[in-house]
Amino acid sequence: TQLEIGQLYQGGIIFYLDSTKRHGLAVSLTNSVSASSAVVFSTKIPVYAPMTGIRAGAINTAVMLAAETNVGDPQSAAPIAAARAVTADGLTSCLTSTGQIPTLTETCYGGWYIPSLGEFQQIQLAGNTTINNAILAAGGTSILSTAYWSSTTTTASGVNGRRAFDVVLNSSNEIGGDDDPFTQVHAVRTIRAF
Repeated sequence: TQLEIGQLYQGGIIFYLDSTKRHGLAVSLTNSVSASSAVVFSTKIPVYAPMTGIRAGAINTAVMLAAETNVGDPQSAAPIAAARAVTADGLTSCLTSTGQIPTLTETCYGGWYIPSLGEFQQIQLAGNTTINNAILAAGGTSILSTAYWSSTTTTASGVNGRRAFDVVLNSSNEIGGDDDPFTQVHAVRTIRAF
């Protein structure tokens, strides 16, 4: 069965499909943390994750997780994104209050990660308001006008692996943002490949 942009699928809204129309990327219906409880990118160590393309966010997030394994930084973006696990409706968490996945009668969808700059650009190409309207129709929260961390760190000289790009999607289908120090707080909206 071929899928469509804007469709609710495996706990997220599809915003990118490959040529087969069976594989692509979906954005989560809600933030992994709310904008009011935004997180830092990383607090304790430099991170070098400069990839920008399709599915690059998964690699960048894995690099972040590996770098942070020994420092135990639960308030940074990568561990929060990686812990996401939802049922097909995209709103019901699979995790218990202790962060464990209990025995379920329905499928749980994990594998969420922080989008790269290129993956955020694919949301823009699909249409910021189109994807936002699909998210809202499925009971989720708006992706518009909120600063989100991307998983892409800057390679600019002199920053020592301590700056990453943020992204803001707006209703006029534009994308904005810049590179911020890791100590800046932003929301985290995750995506997953299927």
